[in-house]
Order: sequence, then C-alpha cells, then structure tokens
Amino acid sequence: MNKKFYTACIVLGLEALHKMGIVHRDLKLEYLMLDQGGYLKIIDFGLSKDRFGYTDRTNAICGTRTYMEMFMDIGYGMAADWWALGISIYAMLMYELPFNNEDQNELVNSILYDEIELPEELSEDVSKLIYELLEKDPDYRLGSGY
Repeated sequence: MNKKFYTACIVLGLEALHKMGIVHRDLKLEYLMLDQGGYLKIIDFGLSKDRFGYTDRTNAICGTRTYMEMFMDIGYGMAADWWALGISIYAMLMYELPFNNEDQNELVNSILYDEIELPEELSEDVSKLIYELLEKDPDYRLGSGY
C-alpha cells in the first residue's frame, strides 16, 4: 500500500470538497475506496453539509466518534475533516486508532485531553503532519484555512 499516494488523494479530495463548500463530517478509512485507476476516492456523503464556508460552524454532532474532534462548545467546521484525515493517516501507519475506548465518556476525554505518541521510526515530516492535523484547537489545525 502506497500510504503517501493515498494520503495525497485524500488531501486533494478534501480540498476539492471544501472549495465547493462541502464538509464531509464523517471521513474515515471505511469511506475511502479505490477506483479502477488506483486512486483513492472519498465516498458516503450521508452526513455531509453543503453551502459551508471555511469560517462556518455547525453544532450538529455527527460522525464516527473515534474520528471526531470534540469541540462542542464552538461547533464544527471544515477543520473537522482535517482532524479526521490526521486520524486516518495515523490508522494507516499504526494499524490502530489513536483514540479508541469502548466507554464513550473516556473516549471523549481522551480526544479532548490526551496527546498522541508517535514512534521514533516515523520520519520527522510524517510526525509533524500528524501532529499538525491533530491540533486540538481547530483554528490552528493544518488545513483549517486560516
């Protein structure tokens, strides 16, 4: 699996969606499929929201909890898709989710307060990418548009 290529496909897909004013709101590995040419495509837009700008926020809680950012007090924006990309990259590389707990309250607390730990074997660039996508403050997250 060429993880760099697949990551680039997701980035280009999110960029195109966001330019069209669409936020996916449920990006996860299960909603990524290969087309006949070997390109990764984002699918399942059942929870997506359109006519959405970079500074818009919604308070609707939706998506898969293990991939969600948890900033209910300020609402969700396009930065939530970039958070989910960070979770997806982590999962592709580590074969597990960074925040995963059967207890929903513990899962939410983990997402809000725990810092992820990456192995030293990962390159500095990959680690930096993941850390910047999993920035807790959506206004400072890589890809947030600010």
